[in-house]
Amino acid sequence: MDAFYGTDKPKTLTYLEFGEIDVGKGGKKVWDFRINQKAYDWLMLGRYSNDLIIYKKMMTAANYKKIRDLYFSEIHHKNDSESNLNKIIGLLAVEGAIGKNKRSSFFEFGQTIFGCIEGMEFIQKYVNRKKTFFKKIDLKKNIWYGLDISGFFNELAIILHPEYNVVTSIDFSKLPNKFNVFFAKGISLLYAVRSARQLISIIDRADLSVFDYSFSFNGGEETTIGSGKTIKYLDFNEFLREYKKNGKIMFVCENKSFYNNETKRVYIECVYGSIKYCGKFIQLHKDLFEKFSTDPEISGIMPDIDKFNSGKINWIPVDEFINKIKM
Repeated sequence: MDAFYGTDKPKTLTYLEFGEIDVGKGGKKVWDFRINQKAYDWLMLGRYSNDLIIYKKMMTAANYKKIRDLYFSEIHHKNDSESNLNKIIGLLAVEGAIGKNKRSSFFEFGQTIFGCIEGMEFIQKYVNRKKTFFKKIDLKKNIWYGLDISGFFNELAIILHPEYNVVTSIDFSKLPNKFNVFFAKGISLLYAVRSARQLISIIDRADLSVFDYSFSFNGGEETTIGSGKTIKYLDFNEFLREYKKNGKIMFVCENKSFYNNETKRVYIECVYGSIKYCGKFIQLHKDLFEKFSTDPEISGIMPDIDKFNSGKINWIPVDEFINKIKM
């Protein structure tokens, strides 16, 4: 497993150190030291299994204050509630693509231990506790596909969700060629994707793809980040050329996307698919976030909700967004 982290650049090494510091006498002892994939697996397992347990606790918490305290003190990514809501919206948007008596399918690129299942269950229960904002999905009837470079996480994702239909792999070719909803965080794509054509081929496998990404306007750029792993920022102009060869469309959420003049990179949050499913996602997204922005108990666990001021949520085609930032 050590082929994946810390070994593709000779100047970087991923490591994890555990020990003690004697605060009275001084001095440090190291009890355990791990490198590369083992270091990554052990750190991220602690991080994301903690999230999973906290979501379960939040589902049984007595009141809003307890939920909010748990969320902001324990959940690692503070925009998790928004991400999990977007995943639910994605499944709602493609209902028409799911055949009669068939299960919907959700694929996450870099799912780790699939803690988004608990996150989505929490969101459904929490936002619908007073009134029905959206149709509740039986997530146990969904097929959950995951791809992760950690075989350890792929096995644990299945073990930790015995009541759900979870299928994981370290090899993309062993997963189905078609999904209803694709989801990925930009960092997972930056780790794994090395060409515009590869990115298009991944997001094309779903009826609707929901993801964020950072593109470069300086050509493709490779660098390393905190994990020691090399990431690549794809050239946006190259991506647009590949994108225009396909029959699907990409919409960018203007409220959350921006251009960084210092790095010459653009960050986008987007949906990609047919005009039909993108349109359904965008309408549901607008309706829900406009409602949630006026509900302090929901907006209170969505730190970025202030970017979605009621009536001002704006999704535009990617070409239009690029023309705007070039002005």
